[in-house]
Amino acid sequence: MRWLQGLFSPGKAEAHQQAVAMAAELQDARLKRKAALTEYRLAREAGDTRRMNAASKAARRATNLLMRLETSR
Repeated sequence: MRWLQGLFSPGKAEAHQQAVAMAAELQDARLKRKAALTEYRLAREAGDTRRMNAASKAARRATNLLMRLETSR
């Protein structure tokens, strides 16, 4: 029964909660990057340079965020 107490110790629950939050943040950053790259591709196909520039900037920001999150793991 002692092992059961260890499973639900406050430290482990908090560490698990932080890991889940980090995974959600990483997933969100990946989705933002993918969306920005898709928007860039669509803008390029349409020949819209203003949208291309905005999407490129968004992709750069999302990539930088993703790199920061991955290195802080």
